[in-house]
Amino acid sequence: MSNIDLDAKFANELNELIDENNIFVDIYALFDLNFSLFLKNSISFLQKSGNKLNIFYQDAQKIIYLKKHKFKQAEELSTVLVYLEKNNIVKVVKFENKEAINLIKNALLITNDYRVRFKFNNVIVRRINKFGFLSQFNSNDAGKTSEIQKLIDCYFCAKKSNKAYKKPTYIPKYGDFVYDEDGKKISLIKFISSGGEGVIYETNTEFVAKIYKLEKNNKLKFDKLNKMIEFNIKLNGICSPKNLLFNKNDEFIGFLMPMAKGVEIQKSIFIKPLLKKYFPNLDRADLVKICIKILEKISYLHSKDILVGDINPLNILIDDKLDVYFVDCDSYQIENFPCPVGTINFTAPEIQGVNFTNFLRSKNHENFAIATLLFMIMLPGKPPYSHSGGLTPGKNIEKMHFPYALGEKKTEQAPKGIWRFMWSHLPFKVKKSFFETFNKDGSLFTKRLSANEWLKLFKYYDYLFSKEILQEQDYMSLEIYPTRLKTIYNN
Repeated sequence: MSNIDLDAKFANELNELIDENNIFVDIYALFDLNFSLFLKNSISFLQKSGNKLNIFYQDAQKIIYLKKHKFKQAEELSTVLVYLEKNNIVKVVKFENKEAINLIKNALLITNDYRVRFKFNNVIVRRINKFGFLSQFNSNDAGKTSEIQKLIDCYFCAKKSNKAYKKPTYIPKYGDFVYDEDGKKISLIKFISSGGEGVIYETNTEFVAKIYKLEKNNKLKFDKLNKMIEFNIKLNGICSPKNLLFNKNDEFIGFLMPMAKGVEIQKSIFIKPLLKKYFPNLDRADLVKICIKILEKISYLHSKDILVGDINPLNILIDDKLDVYFVDCDSYQIENFPCPVGTINFTAPEIQGVNFTNFLRSKNHENFAIATLLFMIMLPGKPPYSHSGGLTPGKNIEKMHFPYALGEKKTEQAPKGIWRFMWSHLPFKVKKSFFETFNKDGSLFTKRLSANEWLKLFKYYDYLFSKEILQEQDYMSLEIYPTRLKTIYNN
């Protein structure tokens, strides 16, 4: 069958379904990548029949919530839905629950949630296909979960525990069952990794489980995780706790969180052979985009008065699409719960040597770590205070002797060769911000740039690349490892 014949077949089926049924569209269809194409294909049939797309009130409220929390797709979808409502194509309907449409005669549910088709015995259930038409679910679709489904669910799954803390008498392992707050049985189906605090397992849900080691399990963690869940951290890529987990004796043993993808910055971007291995086509403009994505996540956390605390390149992963994932989120500083760990290169000079177990960082402390991370991404793997004739990393930071030059402010201690080349290719505004932050006499020494301020600066950097301004100044501006100094300095 030709593409033309196939389109005609789909179109006829769509026309019949619209003409003969009461149509309901749920949130998973609305957010599907092909929904706009579906509208294009169906709008003339809807107008002709006078039929409407009924949207569940519960889903409409979720869209409003997601828009409020800067979920980009929700902002775009809201604009479309407002237009459709004004033109009598969309209507919001209230039901006690979605399953109530089983009682409606000639009901058609359009959804891309592979799970729900089994809940609707008296309803025609269809999904939006890649052509923007409607298709039936296949029998092998039962276990599928779409990416948009995972993403939306992540926003609405968090649940604070009402249970009292109980020290565990045993710790579940691979192959065992654990239980969430509601007593739902969850299987630990695959070992992922093990760290100092616990073990990560793949589960039979869209989330992974972190199971604490017995010696690391305590009431403080239990209380802190409950507080984090209460704060409702809902930004894609921040793998924060969503639900506490218990063993069969109702004893606290860990939590569920979204699965991270990719490889740590420390084990990829910061090491030249590994960068070439994992990201062979990466250029300097891509590094800027990665910085922007990192800053967006940190800005979001800071807007909720949450500090990462231990900002370091082992806790941030990047996948092959250059999407960024934050892990070890259970260590974040929230209210009076400190982040108990730190990394020397990312610790501000005024708190070097501090025991973080009971120490509450300030945003200004965190801003030092942010600046350090950005510097080490743009000069891959090089700490800002690493220089010729230097001391230990901690002592170098305490002395605040930043070795890189800015205009007439020269130094002979900057690492020779490629590091100077990388530094020279940074736009002047970026270099100046680093210099004023890291230099002991710098104007940003006491009040450092915030995540939002760095974000504006790096969006400006991205703009220079997008308009090819930097490329026109020096063709080597896109090179991560330039082989010479910048040839034009008027930036």
